[in-house]
Amino acid sequence: MRRNDENEELEANKSAAGLIIRLIILLILASAVVVFITCFKLENVEIRPGIHYTEEEIRQRLFTKKTDNYTVFFVFRINKLDVPNLTFVEKVDVEMTDRNSVIIEVHDKAITGCIEHMGSYVYFDREGIAVDSSTQRLEGIPLVKGVEFGGYTQGKPIDLGRSGVFDTLLEIIMLLGKNKLAADDITFGIRDDVTLHIGGHEILLGISDNYDLRVNNIKAALDVLPEGNYILDFRNYTENNREIDVRPLE
Repeated sequence: MRRNDENEELEANKSAAGLIIRLIILLILASAVVVFITCFKLENVEIRPGIHYTEEEIRQRLFTKKTDNYTVFFVFRINKLDVPNLTFVEKVDVEMTDRNSVIIEVHDKAITGCIEHMGSYVYFDREGIAVDSSTQRLEGIPLVKGVEFGGYTQGKPIDLGRSGVFDTLLEIIMLLGKNKLAADDITFGIRDDVTLHIGGHEILLGISDNYDLRVNNIKAALDVLPEGNYILDFRNYTENNREIDVRPLE
């Protein structure tokens, strides 16, 4: 009988010891959680947006989980688990600069121009690759008109229907960028003659094997125009003929 009592007492002691150990572990875990919540609360967010989204739009798109209030969880989720899929954004990098601060850097997709297709705008890069499509028209991206365009596959080259058109288009877009000019649209005529619209003005570039001379002189011509909208005719503009036909745009 005494032996049974000793065994029961031993078992009771073991059970109590086990309970104490479990309580200690729970207390340690609870303390760790409290320390984590206190030390890694996300308080400072620096957003470096691209040109297509504002800081507030980026914040709304990225901060969608309750755990995003904590630096480590947010950084791990965005960089590893739940990479955001944003139209016109190549990638989003999140860097933890200290236990309460992160930097969010948005890298835009490289977009050269767009084509209107079935109620949307198909955007492409300088290699002619279809980047994305949207019903939204992006500011500063020229709309290409007058080309044959039957469809596209994202990530594949677009087909403009006529050989040489994309090379001409790319040349003109690069020259506009070099001269800090943004065309609203670039139109190809039946003979592939080129017309631009820039800030309410119509620029007739015509047909040329090399558009450098004409595009490089657009800005200087625009800068001396009086108030109003004009047609600037560069179709006969050459090294030997520097005259530009200018008339009001009705």
